[in-house]
Order: sequence, then C-alpha cells, then structure tokens
Amino acid sequence: MHMIIIDGRQLRGVIFDMDGLMFDTESVYTITWPIAAKRFGYEVTRDVVEGAIGLNAEDGRRHFEAAYGEDFPFYDIRKERLKIAMDYIYENGLKVKKGLYNLLGFLKSEHIKTAVATSSERWRADKYLSMSRLDDSF
Repeated sequence: MHMIIIDGRQLRGVIFDMDGLMFDTESVYTITWPIAAKRFGYEVTRDVVEGAIGLNAEDGRRHFEAAYGEDFPFYDIRKERLKIAMDYIYENGLKVKKGLYNLLGFLKSEHIKTAVATSSERWRADKYLSMSRLDDSF
C-alpha cells in the first residue's frame, strides 16, 4: 500500500459523480427526452436537454419551464422519459466509462474509501450500480 498525498494531505476517500463520469447515461437522456416530450406534443431541443444535465428534478422543472412555458408538463414527461431510458438501458446495456473498474480496483487496493454522489433518485443509482456489478464498491 502506498500513501497518496495531494496538496500535502493524505487521500482518504474519493467521491464519484454517477451520471456522465461513471456511466454514459447523459447520451441516453439526450436521446430519450425528445422522444418522451414528443408524446406530449413538445419538440424539445438538444440544447435544452443538455442544459438540464446534472440538475435535480426541481431545478430541471424550472429549466424546462423557462424554455417551454409554465404549462410544460415536466413531471409527466420526465416520468415517461425515465421509462424510455430504462427500456433503452435494459435493451442496450449500461455503458461504464473506460477505466472505472481499474480505478476502483486501485482505490480498493490502497484502502481508499469511495462514495457515489448523484442528483438521480436513490433507486436508480442502486439499479445502475447493480447492473454494472459495482454495488459492493461503494
């Protein structure tokens, strides 16, 4: 075991952002938001979807309403988008970012604690970790 020093301090833990860093879910959301919105009669642009990446649900609602008006049924479309996204992931798999398994193996060998931070719901984070066989890594 090596001691990892950053700015004069021993590294004791690493917090991973889930969407975009660990898993390529952002590309799935970019594909599925317009599909879900179209089912409700809205043409959602890629720029608006990309502007919502990383926002929690309430901030996302405000973001979409700023673009499409207060009548935009954000939560209904979001629910539909989630169904479409999960179907897409079940059909195509969850893409794990290159190097994640190696990095986690290294951190474990160095006894460095790991955690996941995400604006996604807990059940979805648990599902993604399970699908990628990482549920015991954090």
